[in-house]
Amino acid sequence: MGEKEVIKERIAWLYPLASIIEDAAAEVDAEMSREKYNDVQKRNIRSVRINMHVREKWKASQADNPWELIDASYSHLRDRVTGMYVELHPALWGKMSVVKPANTEASCIRFRQSACRSADEMQFCIGDDGTMVPDLSGVSGQLIWKEEDGEVVVWFFKPLNGEKRLSAFDCPVLRDRDSIEDMRFERAQENQFMLDDLRENIDEDIASHPESEENPIDEARSVSEETGDSSTPDGNVDGNQENKKE
Repeated sequence: MGEKEVIKERIAWLYPLASIIEDAAAEVDAEMSREKYNDVQKRNIRSVRINMHVREKWKASQADNPWELIDASYSHLRDRVTGMYVELHPALWGKMSVVKPANTEASCIRFRQSACRSADEMQFCIGDDGTMVPDLSGVSGQLIWKEEDGEVVVWFFKPLNGEKRLSAFDCPVLRDRDSIEDMRFERAQENQFMLDDLRENIDEDIASHPESEENPIDEARSVSEETGDSSTPDGNVDGNQENKKE
């Protein structure tokens, strides 16, 4: 698989995120209803509080999820399998797009990336269980969420240039993982993609013509010895040499 396909498979494990954000938003709204904030203050701090609640809920309920929290204060996660990194952010002005990175050189560099690699360009490393897995340790993504008709929608972006809000690839994070299987990532073996019927035809052809594996000159010589025919490759060479002498 190319990088896009691997990313889709890995972010599918983030399927609990939308429901967790919804639960966190309900808790934050209940808390803030008892506090004296104006509408502007509520908008400014609500999403920050929701992200903090999401972090605590993910930590408490997703211990077996391959995406693990790696920051003590923010909802930043890393995939234990491939090493891919993601940050959770609310959608700005309700628009699903890349969020500008923090005003630090490290953050700007993190979200300035190349386009997704093809299958031939993928790099591999040894996973925790000793199997070959795609190396996505250089991929930094953003998980952008917003509320639509009472439900939370989560979208993944791989920023091409975070400062310019350009993305190399984006796709939704679905709410279920029924279609996800426990996949093993390994390098393709030689002839793995050869069609079965083509392989069978080749095997049958070799079985029906075993002499094809022999030296054709030796085969011709054995035939000439049985028939007395002198028109073997060696005979032709000798005849040519005699003609040259004459």
